[in-house]
Amino acid sequence: MRAVHVALMLPIIIPAIGVLFVYANLGLVATLPGLVLANVMLGLPYVVISVSRGSRPSTARRRWWRAAWA
Repeated sequence: MRAVHVALMLPIIIPAIGVLFVYANLGLVATLPGLVLANVMLGLPYVVISVSRGSRPSTARRRWWRAAWA
């Protein structure tokens, strides 16, 4: 999870330069699959954080659940 937070704190140009070099070696520069993969890769940390926070029960929800079933 810490790696996801680090990825969010980096300026967007740093991972984009790395993606450009990898895509150049794979032949994905200026192609639709390359664009889709880059978009997914850059948006994935935000999705992971949102889903992980939402799927973990909060303290208030746990207390309510225990009180309801006690």
